[in-house]
Amino acid sequence: MLAGLTLLTSCNSKPNEINSLQQQVWPGVAADGSAVNQSATLTYDGKDVAWTGSSAFDAVTLKKVNGTTVKAELKKDGKVVGHSVRTVSGKGKVLTLSSALKTGKGGTTHETGVYDKQ
Repeated sequence: MLAGLTLLTSCNSKPNEINSLQQQVWPGVAADGSAVNQSATLTYDGKDVAWTGSSAFDAVTLKKVNGTTVKAELKKDGKVVGHSVRTVSGKGKVLTLSSALKTGKGGTTHETGVYDKQ
């Protein structure tokens, strides 16, 4: 589980909308105390984008549903291993990220994170 979320850069076309290009870094601490640093430069064109720092997936494919919602496929070695939905509230103050990811033992983990804009 990550302890932090940092959006490094984004290219805004409209306030409160999910953007067409974002470079994101998620620094944090794993359950075992080791450092975690995941990053990607995200595009919303339905093409695979490389993802670094995760042992669970190495690429993500994003598609905008509308101005505030993006659906993603998480991939490992070209195979889909999970899905996520990211939604920004109408006033742009809350980001909700829900995901489902296959585990190595054949199960699925489900996570939901809610982030308030400070």
